[in-house]
Amino acid sequence: MPGDKQTLYIDEPAAKVVRRIFNSVANGMQIVDVAKQLEADKVLIPSAYQEKYNPSQVATHSYYDPYQWSATTIGYILDRREYIGETVLGKTINENFKTKKRRKATADELMIFPDTHEAIVDKELFERVQKLRSRKKKKLPNGSYSHRLSVFVFCADCGNRMSLVSGKNIKYDSQNAFQCSKYKSRYAETCESHYIKVSALEHILASTLKKVAKFVLEDDEAFAEQLMEQWKINKENEGTEILQELKFVKKRIDELDNLIQNLYESQIKGMLPERQSKRLMIQYSEEQDKLIKRAHELEEVAPSGEHGKSDIIKFISLIKKYENFTEITDNMIYELIDRIIVYNATGRRTIYRQKK
Repeated sequence: MPGDKQTLYIDEPAAKVVRRIFNSVANGMQIVDVAKQLEADKVLIPSAYQEKYNPSQVATHSYYDPYQWSATTIGYILDRREYIGETVLGKTINENFKTKKRRKATADELMIFPDTHEAIVDKELFERVQKLRSRKKKKLPNGSYSHRLSVFVFCADCGNRMSLVSGKNIKYDSQNAFQCSKYKSRYAETCESHYIKVSALEHILASTLKKVAKFVLEDDEAFAEQLMEQWKINKENEGTEILQELKFVKKRIDELDNLIQNLYESQIKGMLPERQSKRLMIQYSEEQDKLIKRAHELEEVAPSGEHGKSDIIKFISLIKKYENFTEITDNMIYELIDRIIVYNATGRRTIYRQKK
């Protein structure tokens, strides 16, 4: 019937493999390890599975080993929004109609239609995996990897991400530290050092999470109430700027409506040359399109009490999940930490605060 959800063309055995891949990555397994595990368990790769069970849809034999999974294949599976019930169109853009050259569309250019068919992976699991993948450690020029906290540590004053500074080798020891990336910068306005040792930051993080876990287990309602108050304060400060910009954008959109209307009337009455009128019309329309898009973006991030409550409930459930932890795992960091704000040293001690 029209309006009913369609079923994504993937049978249950294949759907189980997809769910297995998502769950493995969500639980902290690296993509290369997932590939090795699937290969060890003799799970058919997609092209081999298709050739075996749907041979009429396969034109050529395109693989050497039917069980040889690659990180690229798994990455492709993890990126597919179709598995959460969405249809995605416009994945490539034709940049030149003469050469027919196409490029991959950006996230903003994709056309996404939700709830078009039955999902085989729930949205929460999908988003969790995307968050884990977006925060993977980056390679440094010497070929080694940065610290696991690198993507979370920010300067309290300039807002820039802090850099990992160390000796010749990048190791997770007490000699490594984070420092503001704009400290004594040659190419931009400089900032203070905001220096903090990695070992000290790890210790503060562990003790803070243990205190929070203890608080939650003793009285989760009081914790939720306190966190909600802090959330409101943060959102009020953040929301003031957002709402001010949104007000300005909407006012300008209305002004452009009037300008376009007056321009059209002036052209009809012959008061303005057609060439000039068209040029201004294009200019006003392009500006208005950008402002309408910006208004939608601002409305999505504007403060919402219900959104805050759902975030707090989810955070409490995650804390309870890790109530008896003995060491901080990468998975804990990715699930519980949004960012770590490092303030500059005052006196002989440095003040560290974490904002969630």
